Amino acid sequence: AFKEAPRNPEVRRLLIMQYRSSEQWESLIETLTAAAQHIEDKNTILSHVREVQEICQNQLERTDLAVPILERAITFAPDNRDLKLSLAEGLRATERLDEAQELTDEIVKDFGRRRSIERAAAHLLLARIADDRGEKEKALQELETASTMDSQNIEIWQMLAKTARKA
Repeated sequence: AFKEAPRNPEVRRLLIMQYRSSEQWESLIETLTAAAQHIEDKNTILSHVREVQEICQNQLERTDLAVPILERAITFAPDNRDLKLSLAEGLRATERLDEAQELTDEIVKDFGRRRSIERAAAHLLLARIADDRGEKEKALQELETASTMDSQNIEIWQMLAKTARKA
């Protein structure tokens, strides 16, 4: 029914409820993503995005599955750094490294000179992208930058140690 009438909000609501209650996570992600293509309400789309992100991170550990809905959400909230960073991480997970790099560079540029924990997360992602490409020196540089902004982040320090041993 949903494939025949994806714009029907009642069909969408029932299907989403069924997938949630039966914990059919991938089907729920597909339905929320498809629904987002037919919804024009920014708040509803962002609500679907948050749910997909939560499922991808906590239930499935598959950030790549969130890419399509994140790409849609960016059109409604182009200045939302959290969405952009999540999209960049998803692009990295799908091995679309050039796109992930470009988007993350844009995020870092948007911060200007401000040094914050949020900017450190972007540098950590740039380090992961560089590491995926085998660019160990670039990864180390990004990790060192990130560590000066968020000195309490264990993930940064673990990757820094691991990458330094490889370099």
